[in-house]
Amino acid sequence: MDKKKAALKAGLVLNALFWVVTFIFGRKMYSVTYGKKPRHGRKGLEGHYQTEGILDRLAEFKHQKFMIENSHNGYHIETLHLKANTPSENVMVIVHGITSNYYDLLPVAYKYLEEGTNVLMYNQRQTGNTGGDNYTFGYFERFDMEEVATVAKRLYPHGWVGVHGFSMGASTAAMHSELNETQKKVDFYILDGPYHTMEGTLDLAFNQRKYPSIWQNYLKWAGNLAGRTFARVKFGDVLPLEAVSKTTVPVLIIHGTEDETCPYVGAKFLFSNIRHPKKELKVFPGLGHCVAHEENPNDYFSTIGEFINKFVA
Repeated sequence: MDKKKAALKAGLVLNALFWVVTFIFGRKMYSVTYGKKPRHGRKGLEGHYQTEGILDRLAEFKHQKFMIENSHNGYHIETLHLKANTPSENVMVIVHGITSNYYDLLPVAYKYLEEGTNVLMYNQRQTGNTGGDNYTFGYFERFDMEEVATVAKRLYPHGWVGVHGFSMGASTAAMHSELNETQKKVDFYILDGPYHTMEGTLDLAFNQRKYPSIWQNYLKWAGNLAGRTFARVKFGDVLPLEAVSKTTVPVLIIHGTEDETCPYVGAKFLFSNIRHPKKELKVFPGLGHCVAHEENPNDYFSTIGEFINKFVA
């Protein structure tokens, strides 16, 4: 009897220990994915960019900040609208990636404005004055994009609406492309540095670190427990690869071959899964994650211009 009690006690201890360890690793996986925090806090976000000169050119263009309600996600989306000095009915929606914010992409906005294209930028979940307290890598973010696209189409009903996303913003756009098929508020997408699936990107990262498969599966399982608990999403829900197979609008994918954040192979998977011919894959050899617009701006923006002229204008 004593042996049975000892065995039962040992089993309970081991079971408790297993769940404690799983909680620790689950929280760790959560903290490096859904639970990541923006580089700058919500308060005084604009102040971080005053000294960098990024905001200096804002005065050259008519611009307005406003909030867009998203009843699906239960919060409001902080949005910046910039009008080109040359009258235009076209607008580009620019979407930042994880830990970033729309101020980081103002140089990209200025480029579009110089070319006569209006711009809408917005802060993703838990960034600036936008609601939410975690990232979901496109799962809930796609509904924010739908609300912003609705406003873009209302502001510019007679021109085209494009979406230019970077990193998580690119994969959010890819996931939104499936939603877009209902009313086609967005006329085309530009995806810079996207990932194809959340699980696939984790697998690539784990393989680079030479983790054994059993350890990879355990980490993903623990991460999914934490994700479902704290963010109402699991890694397998983030499926840009599946979403783009439904889209019928033009898509330009841009990727650096030395991207270690979202490996280039993911871009090739996405490109192959777009089932229409109105697509292009622009590769920047030797470049890393979402830096081509800074490292090689002439080639970068001329590629975008040619793509728009070919498939949209």
